[in-house]
Amino acid sequence: MVFPKTNEYVFTLCCIHKMLYDKSRETKDQTLYLITVMILKYIKKACDELGIDTRTLAPTEMFDLAPMYTYIRDNQIHLYNLTTLADGDMDHTKDADVERFILSHISYIFTRR
Repeated sequence: MVFPKTNEYVFTLCCIHKMLYDKSRETKDQTLYLITVMILKYIKKACDELGIDTRTLAPTEMFDLAPMYTYIRDNQIHLYNLTTLADGDMDHTKDADVERFILSHISYIFTRR
Protein backbone atom coordinates (compact mmCIF):
# COMPACT_ATOMS: atom_id res chain seq x y z
CA MET A 1 0.00 0.00 0.00
CA VAL A 2 1.09 3.55 -0.51
CA PHE A 3 0.37 5.27 2.83
CA PRO A 4 -0.22 3.88 6.33
CA LYS A 5 -3.90 3.30 6.94
CA THR A 6 -6.01 3.38 10.10
CA ASN A 7 -8.77 1.04 11.22
CA GLU A 8 -11.27 3.93 11.02
CA TYR A 9 -10.29 4.65 7.44
CA VAL A 10 -10.71 1.00 6.44
CA PHE A 11 -14.07 0.79 8.24
CA THR A 12 -15.29 3.91 6.40
CA LEU A 13 -14.26 2.37 3.07
CA CYS A 14 -16.04 -0.83 4.04
CA CYS A 15 -19.27 1.10 4.69
CA ILE A 16 -18.88 3.01 1.44
CA HIS A 17 -18.30 -0.23 -0.44
CA LYS A 18 -21.45 -1.83 0.95
CA MET A 19 -23.58 1.20 0.14
CA LEU A 20 -22.24 1.48 -3.42
CA TYR A 21 -22.43 -2.28 -4.00
CA ASP A 22 -26.09 -2.35 -2.90
CA LYS A 23 -26.82 0.64 -5.14
CA SER A 24 -25.09 -1.00 -8.12
CA ARG A 25 -27.21 -4.14 -7.70
CA GLU A 26 -30.41 -2.15 -7.21
CA THR A 27 -29.84 0.00 -10.31
CA LYS A 28 -28.03 -2.70 -12.33
CA ASP A 29 -25.25 -0.16 -12.91
CA GLN A 30 -22.32 -2.17 -14.27
CA THR A 31 -19.86 0.73 -14.06
CA LEU A 32 -20.65 1.31 -10.39
CA TYR A 33 -20.36 -2.42 -9.77
CA LEU A 34 -16.86 -2.46 -11.31
CA ILE A 35 -15.86 0.44 -9.07
CA THR A 36 -17.03 -1.56 -6.04
CA VAL A 37 -14.86 -4.47 -7.15
CA MET A 38 -11.83 -2.16 -7.19
CA ILE A 39 -12.77 -0.77 -3.77
CA LEU A 40 -13.12 -4.28 -2.35
CA LYS A 41 -9.66 -5.30 -3.58
CA TYR A 42 -8.25 -2.10 -2.07
CA ILE A 43 -9.99 -2.82 1.26
CA LYS A 44 -8.68 -6.40 1.33
CA LYS A 45 -5.14 -5.18 0.70
CA ALA A 46 -5.46 -2.59 3.48
CA CYS A 47 -6.88 -5.22 5.87
CA ASP A 48 -3.95 -7.51 5.15
CA GLU A 49 -1.58 -4.63 5.82
CA LEU A 50 -3.26 -3.81 9.16
CA GLY A 51 -3.92 -7.41 10.20
CA ILE A 52 -7.69 -6.94 10.17
CA ASP A 53 -9.85 -10.03 9.66
CA THR A 54 -12.35 -8.93 7.00
CA ARG A 55 -14.98 -11.13 8.62
CA THR A 56 -14.95 -8.84 11.64
CA LEU A 57 -15.93 -5.78 9.61
CA ALA A 58 -19.63 -5.02 9.95
CA PRO A 59 -20.51 -2.07 7.71
CA THR A 60 -23.33 0.19 8.85
CA GLU A 61 -25.61 2.54 6.95
CA MET A 62 -24.63 5.44 9.18
CA PHE A 63 -20.94 6.30 8.80
CA ASP A 64 -18.65 9.27 8.73
CA LEU A 65 -16.65 10.24 5.63
CA ALA A 66 -14.19 12.24 7.76
CA PRO A 67 -11.60 9.42 8.06
CA MET A 68 -11.41 9.20 4.26
CA TYR A 69 -11.02 12.94 3.76
CA THR A 70 -8.52 13.12 6.63
CA TYR A 71 -6.51 10.36 4.93
CA ILE A 72 -6.59 12.27 1.63
CA ARG A 73 -5.56 15.53 3.31
CA ASP A 74 -2.86 14.06 5.57
CA ASN A 75 -1.24 12.19 2.70
CA GLN A 76 -1.64 15.09 0.28
CA ILE A 77 -3.40 12.92 -2.28
CA HIS A 78 -4.40 14.96 -5.30
CA LEU A 79 -7.63 13.48 -6.61
CA TYR A 80 -8.15 13.02 -10.32
CA ASN A 81 -10.59 15.26 -12.14
CA LEU A 82 -12.70 12.44 -13.54
CA THR A 83 -14.34 14.64 -16.17
CA THR A 84 -10.97 15.32 -17.82
CA LEU A 85 -9.08 12.10 -17.02
CA ALA A 86 -7.34 10.81 -20.14
CA ASP A 87 -6.18 7.25 -20.80
CA GLY A 88 -2.51 8.03 -20.13
CA ASP A 89 -3.10 9.94 -16.87
CA MET A 90 -3.15 6.82 -14.71
CA ASP A 91 -0.84 3.84 -14.52
CA HIS A 92 -2.90 0.89 -13.26
CA THR A 93 0.29 -0.92 -12.23
CA LYS A 94 1.18 1.75 -9.64
CA ASP A 95 -0.52 1.45 -6.25
CA ALA A 96 -0.53 5.24 -5.80
CA ASP A 97 -2.39 5.80 -9.07
CA VAL A 98 -4.93 3.07 -8.30
CA GLU A 99 -5.47 4.53 -4.84
CA ARG A 100 -5.98 8.02 -6.31
CA PHE A 101 -8.40 6.59 -8.86
CA ILE A 102 -10.48 4.81 -6.21
CA LEU A 103 -10.57 7.78 -3.85
CA SER A 104 -11.37 10.11 -6.74
CA HIS A 105 -14.38 8.01 -7.66
CA ILE A 106 -15.64 7.84 -4.11
CA SER A 107 -15.21 11.58 -3.66
CA TYR A 108 -16.94 12.25 -6.98
CA ILE A 109 -19.88 10.03 -6.07
CA PHE A 110 -20.37 11.77 -2.72
CA THR A 111 -19.93 15.34 -4.00
CA ARG A 112 -21.76 15.37 -7.31
CA ARG A 113 -25.25 16.76 -7.47
